[in-house]
Amino acid sequence: MTPARRRARAHVAVATALACAIGGCRATGHAANSYFDFGGRTFTTNPVSIFPYCLGFGLFFIAGLPLDIFSAIATATFWSEGVGEEHQAAALAPSIFLGVSGGIILGAPFFPFGLPWWNPDADDEPTQAPKDGAREPGKITSDWKQADLETSVLPVFAKQAGVVVEYRAHPHRITLALSNVPWREALARVCDSAQTHLVRASSPGRLEMRNDYEDPGPLLKGFDPEKDDSPRAGGG
Repeated sequence: MTPARRRARAHVAVATALACAIGGCRATGHAANSYFDFGGRTFTTNPVSIFPYCLGFGLFFIAGLPLDIFSAIATATFWSEGVGEEHQAAALAPSIFLGVSGGIILGAPFFPFGLPWWNPDADDEPTQAPKDGAREPGKITSDWKQADLETSVLPVFAKQAGVVVEYRAHPHRITLALSNVPWREALARVCDSAQTHLVRASSPGRLEMRNDYEDPGPLLKGFDPEKDDSPRAGGG
């Protein structure tokens, strides 16, 4: 085998290893974040299991901190450009997996006793806008606690400001309180909290929310849902 061919194979092997490493970090971050959301959504919304779950989560999370050194180094090395919840979850994956598992171990025996009062969707219900005209037109008022972006947060913009935002990103939950905030500023704060960005949707007068943060200010400044008649398919 010639030296040139050996170098080519070495380059292919390195590129493949890097691709697998980056994909592995992303997959690990997504899995850890989803597991964390599952544990919190299931056990912290149950009034009887919340304390043992949090106790188990805390103890096991701390136990996993030494392992986070390795996952943090791997994440910083192979996914240095990452941001947001999943990037943080990749760096803290051992503690998150151990913490949620420990919380489930301690919380599960108490879970049945809280079923009469259990409402897993309680935190997904946004605060209703004040009545009697307290909310100004075109402004957003809501209080989200670990609320799902697609099903709970973005529909509020359609209801309160007439702004339709289609969701094209990974599942995200945010905790954010807004009171009479102009819809453009409110949507920018949602993007910052969820580490997402906006592009024009293919349908006139609509926006799309996608993964990875970019400043939405320039787009929002020139966007009017009632006058927009120049749709474009935004890039991801």
